[in-house]
Amino acid sequence: MIRTCMVVLSLLLVQCVIHAQPIPRLTVLTPPGGQAGTTVIVTLTGVDLENITSLLIAPTGLTAERVANPAKAGEFLLNQFAIKIPKDLQPATFDVRAVGTFGVTNPRAFVVGELPEVQEKEPNNDVPQAQPLAMNTTVNGSILTPSDVDYFAVTCKKDDTVLVQVAAESIDSRLEPDVRVYSTAGRLIAANRPRAEPDGVCHFTASAAGTYYLRLCAHAHIEGNAESFYRLSVSTRPWIESIYPSVVEPGKAAAVTLWGRNLVGGTVDPSFKVDGQPLEKLSVTLAPPSEIHATQLLTGYSWTAPQRAGMDGYFYRLRNSQGWSNSFPISYSQGPVVLENGDHASAAKAQAVTVPCEIVGRIEKRNDRDWYSFTAKQGEIVSIDSFAERMGIPIDLYLEVRRDNGTLVGEFDENTEQSAYHRFFARTDDPATRVTIPADGKYLLMVSSRDATLRGDPRLQYRVSLHKPRADFRVVAIDANPLNPGALRLVPGGRQHLDIVCFRRDGFAGPITVSVVGLPAGITCPPQTVAAGTLTAALVFTASDKAAEFTGNITIKASSTIDGQIVTREVRTGCLVWPNANEAANGPGISRLCRTMAVAVRAGTPSMKLTTPNDTLALPVGGNQAVKVKLERLWPDAKVPVTVTAVHLPPGVTWNNNQPLVIAPDKNEAEVRLVMGANPPEQFSLVLRAVAAIPFSKDPKAKPKPAVQMSETSSITKVTAYRQVVEVTVAPTAIELKPGGEASCLLKFTRLHGYQGTLTVQLQGLPAGVTIAPVTVPEKVNEVKLTIKADKKAVVAKPVAATIRCTGAVAGVNLTTEAKVNVGVGK
Repeated sequence: MIRTCMVVLSLLLVQCVIHAQPIPRLTVLTPPGGQAGTTVIVTLTGVDLENITSLLIAPTGLTAERVANPAKAGEFLLNQFAIKIPKDLQPATFDVRAVGTFGVTNPRAFVVGELPEVQEKEPNNDVPQAQPLAMNTTVNGSILTPSDVDYFAVTCKKDDTVLVQVAAESIDSRLEPDVRVYSTAGRLIAANRPRAEPDGVCHFTASAAGTYYLRLCAHAHIEGNAESFYRLSVSTRPWIESIYPSVVEPGKAAAVTLWGRNLVGGTVDPSFKVDGQPLEKLSVTLAPPSEIHATQLLTGYSWTAPQRAGMDGYFYRLRNSQGWSNSFPISYSQGPVVLENGDHASAAKAQAVTVPCEIVGRIEKRNDRDWYSFTAKQGEIVSIDSFAERMGIPIDLYLEVRRDNGTLVGEFDENTEQSAYHRFFARTDDPATRVTIPADGKYLLMVSSRDATLRGDPRLQYRVSLHKPRADFRVVAIDANPLNPGALRLVPGGRQHLDIVCFRRDGFAGPITVSVVGLPAGITCPPQTVAAGTLTAALVFTASDKAAEFTGNITIKASSTIDGQIVTREVRTGCLVWPNANEAANGPGISRLCRTMAVAVRAGTPSMKLTTPNDTLALPVGGNQAVKVKLERLWPDAKVPVTVTAVHLPPGVTWNNNQPLVIAPDKNEAEVRLVMGANPPEQFSLVLRAVAAIPFSKDPKAKPKPAVQMSETSSITKVTAYRQVVEVTVAPTAIELKPGGEASCLLKFTRLHGYQGTLTVQLQGLPAGVTIAPVTVPEKVNEVKLTIKADKKAVVAKPVAATIRCTGAVAGVNLTTEAKVNVGVGK
């Protein structure tokens, strides 16, 4: 209900704010799919779709041509294309983008199916108007108003097991479907319930031959417009409700059990019921691919939510005599898979497992609590990573780890390594932690759900990985422009950026370098580093003044060093399907993974240019520095207030007191302070973004011009946060004094970060009776001799490691470098 309201507000925002913005956006693709072996005429609807000349479709397999205007030779129908689908193409979901004058759009889903397809025909708002549908048909339609109700009549044979599936969010629709099935007498037979997947699904078995009515509307009648489109399929095809286990080792055959409907060769399982009806059970052997990191496996056949974006796996489909089933996500394990034994509901009956392993179990009844035991040695670190929401299972897992005697080691229900970036919101309640074993012995792991007291269901599957820490990462890139979420558009001389979101694993905190492969001439994108311990960054693209027109896809790679080895991962691509009306306040939108990142260069000039004078900055930890911001207003109409913000600053760093900077219409520069906290990353990038409402019209003669939002990204400033101003060498490194004697050592300084100020030198931890007076090293001096004295009553002592502390002050912050020298007192 809340999400629906947010979506409606988002629609209003899009309509009233970005209507005239010259950045193309594809909102509706009609119809959103077609049958294999046919040619489908699609119509594109959206914003700024001027002169759309081609479609960019991923992956390969489909071709598209403009539709000729039958009334005028040599002309084409506006925004209409014929998509040709090969006959042998398996069911799949493709990303379709429109290419035109203003660049390339965001993607919209286009589904290739195997059933004959028809279009919804109005009026069909009540039972007498119900549109007849043949069994095994897909109908494409829309809920055009909140009160719109669509009825369909289907003729069934006695004992037909019928699947009614309404694809909505999975095909980028705003619709939250409410679908119900009624008998001829008006009795409710089936209805979709809230589910993990983004669509409406229900099943029924025809108790008698005859006509059955399908009723479809928007949930609670809240939404309804052209963007509430759907694909309703009524069929006797197989449907997979659950696969156990849905976790396999990559490249290894795995025996699993399927539960669902119309599973040819399956048997009825009375213990597994959905909506009160038992499901069929079928045993199959999976042959999972061995390529664990391939992006195409993750987005192979179906809609993929941000929560799954950091995982590895593929989608499985069953095919039998009735056709293809739905696609079901299969996750890759990182160790041997162990299934729960079903008799471990107490600590006394804990099921023994061996680390490493991947436990797969189910919250199959109310108040279910599953106990496992494992042995470990003192000081070992055991990573415990659980998965439920990330597998599309809507349960709130929590874990307990206890000693064999019942002493609680820890209770866990969160994962702080998950990104909460609002435009690709991947936050879940799947707990992950690392436990340092306090003593040799046996340990207990309890797995349950916070809502287990309310429900249990065999579909509520979980996965818990026990292993030694294996540092790793996955990365997703998302277009940062809220007006065109899903593609990057540049003009010569302009600069824009992508948002980078990282999924860190097992405590990996190292820097991650992101770079682009295959950029055309005239576009540059320097490798960007996601700072150590952070989850987001900005990847900045610049088009030269002579950059030529371009449309295409790019490949992005991410690499880091783990255990001395360079590890490279292909960066996955995300897109914001529908922006949130509360975008300015970081309200999460609706997003998903998509196939590619598209880039377009089009003629024009940027409205403004934002720069910082310094390519590099070095600041002391705890210090601050003024940063100048320069704004060039390149359009005559750009003399308006411009809001400047810092994007993806790491935690502990403050820019302009965490407030946006507003540059007045008569100003072209400003100065703000960059403040370092107590623990910033050693290296990070400062990237700024300028946003302004600038008068603009695609018609240069239009008066008055509406104010539309424009944005530009700044140049990059590499920032170093340093904790010392010198490096120190000591000679000699060992000194022996006699009572009443003295000795000297020479300190040599390598000054860092341009520091040339004075240094204060102190020696601490000397043997009793040994002293040194504090020494001040003058500015620009790079060495000093220390004289160490022992008084006459100094006690003979073995050498001790004394600490030399060299301190310099920068911007009111004292930074100290330490070195060691061994000092002893002989006879």
